[in-house]
Amino acid sequence: YGLRTKPELILGNRVAKFSNIAGKKATPIFRLETQLTDRDSSVSEMALFHEDELLASWPIELIPDLSPEVELVGPPVRLEGGYFNLEIQANDDFSVTKIWGELTPRHDPLNRPVLNKILMDIYSNDRGKKNVRRVSTQNHVSHPWAGNRVFLQLFARDNKGQIGETKKLLMTLPHRTFNHPIARDLVDIRKSLNFISSEVVNNAINRLFRLQ
Repeated sequence: YGLRTKPELILGNRVAKFSNIAGKKATPIFRLETQLTDRDSSVSEMALFHEDELLASWPIELIPDLSPEVELVGPPVRLEGGYFNLEIQANDDFSVTKIWGELTPRHDPLNRPVLNKILMDIYSNDRGKKNVRRVSTQNHVSHPWAGNRVFLQLFARDNKGQIGETKKLLMTLPHRTFNHPIARDLVDIRKSLNFISSEVVNNAINRLFRLQ
């Protein structure tokens, strides 16, 4: 208040302009809205000037918004019926809005890219929290990968869209236990078809014909 012409806010090498929100006929009232971004990371002071006169200055420190961190708290815990528990901890300097996991095949003999994955929704909240701890119960015994070695990887996203992830953990996907030898052979044949090639298919057909 009390100024007749617009002041300026100096942020390093950048000049932020004020606007008059009072209208042309009223006593000027100046207001400034600006956004500090990565380009202002080296700024340590902001200064208010009016007609080359320093009116005020303030020290500032820009703290970068880091990607969230997510981790698996202990190994997967196997339960009855093919279920297993995952205990997950995720942290962010502002808020974690989503946590999910992915299961992918361990090995493709033909080195083909992974086109399929098992997605596990673990936590979702638009407002988010700085610290999230969850126990997620999973069951994928009906999936063709059941009984195979797979990679488990966890992900967390913050309110800015930044994503943190864990390293891939190798685990065996729980499967149903069959006592009948033909049922066990059928399960084994089904597992072999996870990575299809003409050789694999022919081998599976031959094994099916040999079942008794």
